[in-house]
Amino acid sequence: MGHTDKLYTRPDAGTTDPRGYRTRSEPIDTITVKVTAMGGYFTPCPRLIPVTESFESTRPETLSRVLGKHFIYTYDNGWQYEMYIKDGYTIDYRIHSGMVGGRWVRDQDAHIVRLSDDVFKVSWDEPTGTSVSVSFNLTERQIHGVIFFPQWIEQNPELTVCYQNEHLDEMRQYRDEGPTYPKLVVDEFAEIMFIEDVGTEREDIIDCAPAELPDRYTDRRN
Repeated sequence: MGHTDKLYTRPDAGTTDPRGYRTRSEPIDTITVKVTAMGGYFTPCPRLIPVTESFESTRPETLSRVLGKHFIYTYDNGWQYEMYIKDGYTIDYRIHSGMVGGRWVRDQDAHIVRLSDDVFKVSWDEPTGTSVSVSFNLTERQIHGVIFFPQWIEQNPELTVCYQNEHLDEMRQYRDEGPTYPKLVVDEFAEIMFIEDVGTEREDIIDCAPAELPDRYTDRRN
């Protein structure tokens, strides 16, 4: 049985290659992955190269129903979140309650795809090591989200409660120090409480910490 050697690399930050690969905001060490019929192993590459992730499934021209939308939604477990679909590759979000309530993030790279006319999925990987995938059903005003928290966040969630953009190196350090496993998987449905179209590329939709918002900000319904 043969084998296939694959080298996964990320080009310089901010670039996109012809295959639809786009960089994340943080560099990650390159690794060589050897895949064989009997299994696989990982060989560290001695060079530190920013690594790309494929955005081949993201087609901004199909996302007109969701681009520029601003949501407030509450999970069945009581956790309340807010998200702004800033453009075809980017979200801002704010967490109002739950295990990491008080956390907020801007310009998070995300994989945003259309599944049907009113169903979209937003997925991303964070500098903390947390991975998230959220599906929006606009007709039913329903969301399903899965969050994969590394073990260090389950043990010390308060370490991530900040404006992440100002603490990226710190988040990566925590991620690298771990522990990562076992991961905490949060698998929940949510109801969209508030939705509005505000247009794309705005910097004034999610621009402060949850504690700085007006009273009853998250009580809005429509």
